[in-house]
Amino acid sequence: MSDPHMHQHTEQRPQLKYTDSQPPSSYWDNLSKIWLTKCALKELNRRNNKPNKHPPLYRQNRRPLTRSILAKWAKGQQSASEILSGYSRNDLIEVKRFARQGGPGTSDLRGYPEPSNPLEHSTMPAANRPSVLKNEDTTNTVKTRNTSPYSRNFEQILKDHGVFPAFYKYSDGRKPEKPKNLDEIRERAKQRRPSLSLSRFTDEEFEKFQETTANAKKEEQATKSIVSIIEGSSGETKYVCGKIKFGNLQSLVGLTSDYTLTPGNPDLYDGALPEQLDRRIRDRLKGMIIPSTQDDLPIAPNFFLHAKGPDGTSAVVRRQCVYDGALGERGQHQLRSYGTNEPEFDNNAHTITSIYEGDKLSMYTIYTARTNGPNGRQEYYTHLIGSWAMDGDIETFRNGAAAFRNLRDWAKEQRDGAIGLANSVTDQVEGERNSGEEGAESSVTSLHALSDGVDSNNSQMPSPTKRPSPVMKRGRASKRTKINR
Repeated sequence: MSDPHMHQHTEQRPQLKYTDSQPPSSYWDNLSKIWLTKCALKELNRRNNKPNKHPPLYRQNRRPLTRSILAKWAKGQQSASEILSGYSRNDLIEVKRFARQGGPGTSDLRGYPEPSNPLEHSTMPAANRPSVLKNEDTTNTVKTRNTSPYSRNFEQILKDHGVFPAFYKYSDGRKPEKPKNLDEIRERAKQRRPSLSLSRFTDEEFEKFQETTANAKKEEQATKSIVSIIEGSSGETKYVCGKIKFGNLQSLVGLTSDYTLTPGNPDLYDGALPEQLDRRIRDRLKGMIIPSTQDDLPIAPNFFLHAKGPDGTSAVVRRQCVYDGALGERGQHQLRSYGTNEPEFDNNAHTITSIYEGDKLSMYTIYTARTNGPNGRQEYYTHLIGSWAMDGDIETFRNGAAAFRNLRDWAKEQRDGAIGLANSVTDQVEGERNSGEEGAESSVTSLHALSDGVDSNNSQMPSPTKRPSPVMKRGRASKRTKINR
């Protein structure tokens, strides 16, 4: 199997303009389950109003509308009360019962054109007549349309493409396996922090935190004031960024050529300094590990926070949490598999993604694995580490804040380890790649020289039936030797 990491495009990816608009038909056709949203209703109306390619016979060869025909048509019209007056009492009881049960089925009328009134047809000016609806599938656009986490279909798209939230169950009742290092992560989260001891974090400071929580009405307030207390003064601000759209990362889900998911945009993320990773690796994996085209921002993020104020939507922030975490874990997996012939799956988690909503802190970890079978795909699984009601009491706050700070340190260790592993094999990978390219160029040059020599001597020898083709070596590294991680 060829090295998937060696085939990353090195040219600069164009900046895509993302707009929230109506998805194309193929978007809905590929969903395993469609939620009742405004966009779904618009699509249903579009399909119901789609013009019939084969109009009914009564519209194809219609007689001219003369005065006598219009008079007969108007005379034959009856009101509902006039029609029902001809029924017996028992018949009317049956009609009412039939109506209470839903009336006649109309599924066979879907897509059938609405009957026209001959009177309106003959008197309405052509300029005022309703035009036939155009098929929206034929419209062209240069912008990339997307589905955002505010749509219920966003979560369904993730599930259909192997990105699963916490507590997910398959249709047969099975649960995804837990990462092998989940217990280790939970133990790390429980470690005490000197900065949260009785002498350094007092009751007065906790009361101040409670007041701040009660007065935070907006998401921005929750991010700046509340989270700053939880994270403490680590002093490592150079690794931290936030409110940056991950527009440079390739989407986990490519729905169509012009339709994808909204780029990730966490309120806070931790990454590595760009200069920590060899530039050659950055060039090859930039679509997997570099969130933005701004070169000086942290790369290879694997610690995320999504904050919501009291009026925030829980479902939305959970979808954001899962998607951004999966993007981060994909980048960590790419770094750890760099230079190998096949991607390596160790079934360990390397990414932390968290939510602060109202007064509750929830922290999750995400890991990736390949499903069994010949057509196995790469999937991402979310697991809860723990949750804390931060304004409940000072001890709960200490536990939650300690978990946040401990797991932030743990994520940095995982990130630095992945970068160190990739850097350690870069020279070997690039050396084999360059030697392969030079060998291919040498073979091609030799063949050209041989051809030129034959032509210059005007040889009358018959042309060979088959010219030997040069041996082209793929620019990839062989399976590397085992490295102590």
